[in-house]
Amino acid sequence: DEPSTIRVLLADDHPVNREVARLILGAVGCDIAEAESGFDAVEAASLEAFDVILMDIRMPGMDGLEATRAIRARGGASAHAPILAVTADVMREDVERCRAAGMNGHVPKPLNQARLIGALQTALSGGEAFPAAQAA
Repeated sequence: DEPSTIRVLLADDHPVNREVARLILGAVGCDIAEAESGFDAVEAASLEAFDVILMDIRMPGMDGLEATRAIRARGGASAHAPILAVTADVMREDVERCRAAGMNGHVPKPLNQARLIGALQTALSGGEAFPAAQAA
């Protein structure tokens, strides 16, 4: 059996960041929908079932943490999808804020193909893709 295509919601307000993620995800055959704001991400996630959501943290209007909480609370089509923070905020407290908001993992920017694909695989297999160093 061919595995079904992985549906990814990519939420980032910066077009260059979306382009980098699109290139990485497209290379492994993901089907990508894009959101340019937290509001758009919440709307898309409530209407459509995604296998995973990549969420920028710093977006104007509604940031990624608020959008994640809204997606989880609304109970829409993607309410239980793994949500990975994609952010340059990598301090322990930043990572903990992501976890507390209901995220399943954390991928540091700038994006790196191996890290992003590894985090996706971990999240899709039901694991949490948070940095191992956080256990210290």
